[in-house]
Amino acid sequence: MLNLYTKNHPNKTGISDFLIILKLLFSKHNIKLNPSDEEVYKNYAFIDEFSDYFEILSLKKKKDERGLTYILFSTEFETENGNGKSFNQFKETNIIEARIIDLVSLLIFFTPKKLRNFSLLGKFSALIFFPIILFKILHLKKITYDNIVNEIREFKRRVYMKVRRKGFDLFSNEVDLIIKIHPLLNKNEDDFVIYPPISDYKTPKNKKIKVSGTQTNYRIKQCREFKLKIKNKKLNYDFKFNSKISFQTQPKKEIFGFSYQPAQTSIWDKSNPVKIWRDFVLHDAIPIVDRKFNDHPIENIAITRNEFLYQKYNNNQLLNEQKLYKNNSDKLNKLVFETIKKSLRK
Repeated sequence: MLNLYTKNHPNKTGISDFLIILKLLFSKHNIKLNPSDEEVYKNYAFIDEFSDYFEILSLKKKKDERGLTYILFSTEFETENGNGKSFNQFKETNIIEARIIDLVSLLIFFTPKKLRNFSLLGKFSALIFFPIILFKILHLKKITYDNIVNEIREFKRRVYMKVRRKGFDLFSNEVDLIIKIHPLLNKNEDDFVIYPPISDYKTPKNKKIKVSGTQTNYRIKQCREFKLKIKNKKLNYDFKFNSKISFQTQPKKEIFGFSYQPAQTSIWDKSNPVKIWRDFVLHDAIPIVDRKFNDHPIENIAITRNEFLYQKYNNNQLLNEQKLYKNNSDKLNKLVFETIKKSLRK
């Protein structure tokens, strides 16, 4: 019996799929999950997003005073390089940009979330952002509106992930159990991992292909190439892509035969199990990935772009991989939830 604390996520859109996964898994293993921030039980489940120092202090005080159990679900890849610790930062930036990111992330971390939208803070942040953003824009190979927006978005993402990593490192010292969504989120092989559950098996239901993911320049490039290759090979499929990628939210469900899932950048080198699960379960689509990294078993229910373009797959193969993943993930999840049950306070 746990309270599912989500107040640390001002916008729930980014965790909507993971919330469904958690609810399915807790229900399957007969653990009541209360979707409320209010204290009903002595146990709390959190999804990582701790970018507010004062929120962490408040949660620590609450835990110490009331004798609560905290379980943290970790969702981002921990990275550490010459730019320091962050999440999903697989490439180093120049030293000046890195120091500015450090400064801004520190400012945000020690600013309560309720105050971050105030105009004074916004103007101060913009003042710090402006020189580095201007420098990056002037050094673009091609200056277009989309490229400028993408540079600004990427810089803000790096700052945000730096802030989140600061909070994660601090809050993780207060939790009783950490559970990862991907085996390679960090180098600790002893951490527990949950696997997105599937309950049935699927083959393509139609010829429609959706594109999955938020919009980035690299994804746009990959989608254009994919659409052109479908046309050149005269494959009879309807790829729902028109130069833009819109993030789809639930509960609307549209059935697709396939889902194309290009990585967000060219240097991204990890699988995305939640995205693969999302399109398979919520849209009945067979996921198509540019490549497989062999780092998560759910990759096996997807096919690669080349396998699709050259039609090197068959329905029996798809069904066999799905059955194998379901059996293995059920066994692994059972072990994790036995540990969760033992950690809960009565």
